[in-house]
Amino acid sequence: MSAEEWSIVFYIDERGDEPVREFLQSLDQKTQIRFAWSIEQLRIRNVQANEPLARHLEGKIWEL
Repeated sequence: MSAEEWSIVFYIDERGDEPVREFLQSLDQKTQIRFAWSIEQLRIRNVQANEPLARHLEGKIWEL
């Protein structure tokens, strides 16, 4: 049985801006590719993601 994949949703502020997406787009190409890969791995692996990909901080808060 495979785990259900998550979907990626970027935060949208009250003005309709997506600050996280904008930050990622401001990075150099190599770093953008690394973040895109990490985000995709997190989407696929969800709760089964481990360090160094994801690290539990506290409660429902995880660090990518």
